[in-house]
Amino acid sequence: RVFYASETGCPSTLHGNLHRGELNVLLYGMAHKLDVHTVYVERLRDLLQRASTDYTVSVSTAVHEGSPWDETFQKTETNLRKVFGDHLRVLGYLADDALAKELHECSAVALFFDPAARVNNTSLWAAMEAGCPVITNLDASSPPELVHDETVFDLSRLTDWPDRREALQVGRTGRLAVEGRSWERLIEMLRA
Repeated sequence: RVFYASETGCPSTLHGNLHRGELNVLLYGMAHKLDVHTVYVERLRDLLQRASTDYTVSVSTAVHEGSPWDETFQKTETNLRKVFGDHLRVLGYLADDALAKELHECSAVALFFDPAARVNNTSLWAAMEAGCPVITNLDASSPPELVHDETVFDLSRLTDWPDRREALQVGRTGRLAVEGRSWERLIEMLRA
């Protein structure tokens, strides 16, 4: 006898985990680049583990056009799961509205770049514009608006997880620091 799903029905395949820890760190951006930043990801984990046993790392991914989506996504999840274990929540490829909601609800955003944060890192500016405390990696060529413990947190200089007051202050100051980075301002600059 053949059983058809249209006749028997099917149970749900949704097995998501709604829990978000006391600390919920959003990692987002180009999935294929996260592998390059293993040292940063492990340092982030160490800071989180010292700060709280109840933390979540929520990951939204994206890939450059032409990259193999399934393979990239699977590789990224596998590698991050090795570091964060059950603390990892994979959000998949989020649309702008969903990403805006995650930015609004997270404790901090972690964004790592090679070699370090630069003026063309749009994910960084989006997180700062949203008022999120950002943990990133800086060097001498990073934009002057990016100042450790003022507008962002430089991962290499963090010894402990920032307390709530520090994180909120850096998020507010970071948002003010990027007010001049708008499409309108860029168009004005180009016209001049």
